[in-house]
Amino acid sequence: MIALLASSAARRGALESLIAGARSELLLVTQEFDADSALTAPELRERGLGSWGDLLAWVTQRGVLVRMLFADADPMFEDAAHRKAWRQASRFAKALPPQAQILCAGHGHSAGRLWHLPLRHIRQAGRAALMATQAHRRTYPQRQALAQGPQLRPHHLHASFAMADGQTALLGCDV
Repeated sequence: MIALLASSAARRGALESLIAGARSELLLVTQEFDADSALTAPELRERGLGSWGDLLAWVTQRGVLVRMLFADADPMFEDAAHRKAWRQASRFAKALPPQAQILCAGHGHSAGRLWHLPLRHIRQAGRAALMATQAHRRTYPQRQALAQGPQLRPHHLHASFAMADGQTALLGCDV
């Protein structure tokens, strides 16, 4: 079955239902997903689940293999988006049991050499801004970028999907 979920409320409800109904495996890739966000489904709140972190912890404790991917933004040029991805992944890592698999990573592609020359001023500005950040506030990828030089990434991922038990999927499920 294919259905268009046009509203945020419809997507949220469908995603909560998909997650709660998972029996063996749950795959999640999203940009806008926070462990502290409140659940909307009354039946989940009646179980004592208040947040997305609670829901995913409950599903994991039932024996469902939960795998989450947070697409990391460029650590040098998109500091706010980079920190947001790591913050979201860290919050879920704290909320979920250790058997849940949580990955925060960039896509690994880099721009061709042709782009390096016209973007050198942007690269220099990005490096200077990162150098101005207090050392203890830099993430590991930011420390790597400073040590090895920037990796120009052509774009970052905006895809989102959720799949339960290899059978039911939601595409574009950011809530």
